[in-house]
Amino acid sequence: METITEEYVSFETAKLLKEKGFDGKCNKCYAYFADDDIRVFDLKYPKLAQSLIENRYPCITLQLAMRWLRVVHNIFIEISVDAMLKDKGYQWALYNNDTKEIKPYSGWGDSYEEAVEAAITYYLEHFIKTTMAKFKFEGNDRIEEAVTNAASVLCDEYFKQNGMEEVADEHTDEWFEMQEELRRNILSEAYGQLELFWLCNG
Repeated sequence: METITEEYVSFETAKLLKEKGFDGKCNKCYAYFADDDIRVFDLKYPKLAQSLIENRYPCITLQLAMRWLRVVHNIFIEISVDAMLKDKGYQWALYNNDTKEIKPYSGWGDSYEEAVEAAITYYLEHFIKTTMAKFKFEGNDRIEEAVTNAASVLCDEYFKQNGMEEVADEHTDEWFEMQEELRRNILSEAYGQLELFWLCNG
């Protein structure tokens, strides 16, 4: 009997999700190293994740990616099988979740999961623009380093002011979890403020 497991987006789709603004929480991430070495890391261990800031991408399930498109971008993905065309596999189509209007785009996949990922990838590539703020921030080592340093200082001060000097001094898992959360929040706020500035002054 086949074991049922979660299906995750591919590395290429994960890169697109990050580029197009996915900022949801995830428990795993893809990390890209030299020589096309791609690995998956468990983000429950923040110490390991610290070195992956610049080259990590959200390793999320297909269902979470579909939900993100539905909730954030109002797009519903429908997968169907045509009895007359069953040899072609599974067909995907995109709908506006409010009007139920079908977009004139569809395609096929050999499996249900392949069809879902093809639909997600198509929408990401053709309908969601890379925001200017994220484009400017992406891969900027100086910004990433500055934000990480700022988050580290905030963590140290928080734990010291609350009588937990050992957490600040030893940089425990609790410290790394807070630092990562702060880093994400600082970057997210910076993205938003920079986009607002460009909208008002562009």
